[in-house]
Amino acid sequence: FAEDGITASLAGAAQFCWEHKTKCTCSEIRTCPESIYPLEEYGHSSKKVVAFGASVMEQMAKSYSENFGSHQINFVHGMTSGSVAHLCVEDPNQQIFPASGDFDVMVQFGCHEIAHHVEREDPEKFRKYMQHLFNGLANLQQERHERGETVRLILTTVTPVETHPDGECTEHCEGEGCGMVPYRSNDDIDVYNNVLMDVMNESSGSWKLFDAHDLMQNLCGGKGYVSCPEYQLPLNVHFNEKGAYELAKKLEETLTN
Repeated sequence: FAEDGITASLAGAAQFCWEHKTKCTCSEIRTCPESIYPLEEYGHSSKKVVAFGASVMEQMAKSYSENFGSHQINFVHGMTSGSVAHLCVEDPNQQIFPASGDFDVMVQFGCHEIAHHVEREDPEKFRKYMQHLFNGLANLQQERHERGETVRLILTTVTPVETHPDGECTEHCEGEGCGMVPYRSNDDIDVYNNVLMDVMNESSGSWKLFDAHDLMQNLCGGKGYVSCPEYQLPLNVHFNEKGAYELAKKLEETLTN
């Protein structure tokens, strides 16, 4: 929230400050915000998935529901960054997880934290957020195991972006000659994915890996690809319909194996 009392997401506040070339004094969110959407009710499917992350995860979950659907995925809105998610997992006021029964939990964070000028997060601070988040999920897994229930934890890696030949665009601009705004680099993505892998390997929980990064990097031509019009939107972290489908297809393999 901004110091003037206007509640906003950290991302929205930072984007506004950057675009208007002004300085804002912001306080870090210290409790799970009320803007987290509660889970929708699950249908009769016994295969439930709680997914939280940013909009790439949401794209994937939507395509999965439209094209596959052996599992019912609830995407928890409002958890776009790890700085929020790690506070919400253990919040008793947030009905994030089913009250009983077996289910999976998918997480994907890092895409927002690597954005230059907007939500940039120091990798070591990100590590601490993720350690708290993963520990909370490991505790959840253990508690449900003691009740005779199964909770599978699935880490989804941060997906790659185009490597723009001009690098970072220092001014807010669009069109020819400009890189991605806000700027993200694959070098940063590698750093944050390595942090996620370290935290997963150190966690007391039992985790499964969904390597969305390697999947899309290989489909787009390999490390350092300049553009990927077949699967990814230009100058964008998001994927087109075909790219989202490829992510969803691989997700189906992950969930059913």
